[in-house]
Amino acid sequence: MLSKNLVNIPQELNFLKNLLYLSPVPWASFAQRPHKFVSWFQSHYQGKVFWIEPYATRLPSLADLRRFQKAKRSLGVTPCPEWLTICSPSSLPVEPLPGSGWLNRRLWKSSLTDAAEFAGDGECVIVVGKPSRLALQIMERLPELRSIYDAMDDFPAFYTGLSHAAMKRSEEAVASRADEVWTSSSFLQNRWKTKHSNVRLIFNGLDSDVIRNVAIAPSSSDQKIFGYIGTVGQWFDWEMVVALARSSPGDLIHIIGPVYKLPPKDLPGNIRMFPACEHERALTEMAHFDVGLIPFLKNELTRSVDPIKFAMAGRDEPNGR
Repeated sequence: MLSKNLVNIPQELNFLKNLLYLSPVPWASFAQRPHKFVSWFQSHYQGKVFWIEPYATRLPSLADLRRFQKAKRSLGVTPCPEWLTICSPSSLPVEPLPGSGWLNRRLWKSSLTDAAEFAGDGECVIVVGKPSRLALQIMERLPELRSIYDAMDDFPAFYTGLSHAAMKRSEEAVASRADEVWTSSSFLQNRWKTKHSNVRLIFNGLDSDVIRNVAIAPSSSDQKIFGYIGTVGQWFDWEMVVALARSSPGDLIHIIGPVYKLPPKDLPGNIRMFPACEHERALTEMAHFDVGLIPFLKNELTRSVDPIKFAMAGRDEPNGR
């Protein structure tokens, strides 16, 4: 989600009404920063949005099969409004390899044409939510449009080896062509300030409308619930969670969300795993937590994270600042 900092969007964008958005997440996923941003943009400028779905920007792994199987069971919780056009570019998972841009360009032909036609009247801005060769080709094809790179994560840190190096090059290239770089954390802002002359900090935020009617559930016993809601990925600190469970055997730890980093085999019995759920259900679950957890490892990836979950800890401002 996005903070109220977006009301301070540069005046140069005020004459624009349409948005060409390259998303890091599918539209048919839980509402996150990308969904909130495009909805905010449309409500302010009353235009249309051309949403380009993400595609594989790294070499495939065996874990992708498990992720694909989970995706088929994912919850489609974000309706598609009439002002939104979704483009799903075809591609081969070879982006890190030399020549992949030329190879995939043949598969992107219709997507590139549709994007150019959408932006044809000139009243359009390009926002790149995830660096990619496709993003670069669109920026190169439409150099007259104002463009923004929304660096909401340290994208290269998600990858390793050849994929890491390729994503880093793509990110640098996208940022160098963009008129402006937005960042979601102070760490990313400081990093990009050394590389780009126009960097703005746009914190993640909490949608107060979503939580307005959620009441904290009264505790019914002395047994406490430690809870985490989110993806269990490579940044998740299972060692810390297991240590907490063993040090407090009379309490419960609830982990809610998709699991891509498997837990250890000797998982304590007071750790309970639950699948991903809709926002409304997630908020209800959080209302029953006695203690919220953000069990992230300290590494290159998490140094750039500004978890919106901090905003649920009782801070005064809706955006957690």
